[in-house]
Amino acid sequence: MKKIALLFLFFLVNLNIFSQKKENFKPGVSLIEYKIMSDLTSQNSILFIFEGDTHLINFYLDLKENLVKRFKNSKVKVDFNYELFSKKPFKSDLSLIPKQTSSKNNYDLICSISLLNFKSFDEHLIKKRKQNYNLNLKFKEKKTNELINTAIINVNSFYTITTQNKNLSKVIYNLISNSPQSYK
Repeated sequence: MKKIALLFLFFLVNLNIFSQKKENFKPGVSLIEYKIMSDLTSQNSILFIFEGDTHLINFYLDLKENLVKRFKNSKVKVDFNYELFSKKPFKSDLSLIPKQTSSKNNYDLICSISLLNFKSFDEHLIKKRKQNYNLNLKFKEKKTNELINTAIINVNSFYTITTQNKNLSKVIYNLISNSPQSYK
């Protein structure tokens, strides 16, 4: 009986040791998927459309700021529309959403951006809280209104989801400037 109890205790200890494998979490941005249906022709003007929940407005406003900085030195005109909805939106979120919308007809390229598969870990640790999410991008040309390219970008971040927006804007800029391999 003692041998069986000792053997059982040995398996429990080993099971506990192996189940607590530490995962390595590195903040950063990586391009998971990039499908090219046809080449981007004219890119003189781009309309970014942010889609999703109204609670993501601060994330999208910060991403907009980083995208504006990234495109500032290029000759590409960029503008932004917000198509955000929620069943029970906060008044503070609604007040932050810009009311002005731009017509899709005035732009050569339309890029829809939405956040998918959001996961948050270690929420009880304020500064070391971890987030993982995918950003879905769909590029359409105004002339044909057909989907030209799609991309999925995976983002790991600490503290808030906005901490990797600078790197995220760099990846988006490189995708649009036809150099997806130079996103790092």
